[in-house]
Amino acid sequence: MTVTLGYFMKFVYEVFQSVEDFLMVASNSVNLAMRHTSTIYTYGGYIINYSPLLSGEAGESLWIVSMVKGSLQNGLLEFDPVTRKVELVPRAVNPEKTPFLVVTPAQVTVLDEAISEFENRL
Repeated sequence: MTVTLGYFMKFVYEVFQSVEDFLMVASNSVNLAMRHTSTIYTYGGYIINYSPLLSGEAGESLWIVSMVKGSLQNGLLEFDPVTRKVELVPRAVNPEKTPFLVVTPAQVTVLDEAISEFENRL
């Protein structure tokens, strides 16, 4: 049985020219004092971070999608915003670097829709 809820998603995009630019902006959204690790996705030919912004009336939702063409190796990486270098690490230990967990999911329907809409706009 298929149930249609009339759910509508809108996407707002941040598109970057380089992986380093993408990570620089993403590292600003991570609270370094708390040492949170942000998850980023390698999916559909892009490196992506996404999150919901708002839920509107009638089931409408707004998502921000930050993306750059490319891929990263899965695992834990640290990004140094000073040198703009990325390093795969066994554990995050350097407080001056921003940790990211890189994953490649089998399927993310929100990202499928976001990528399709983005590529159809080009």
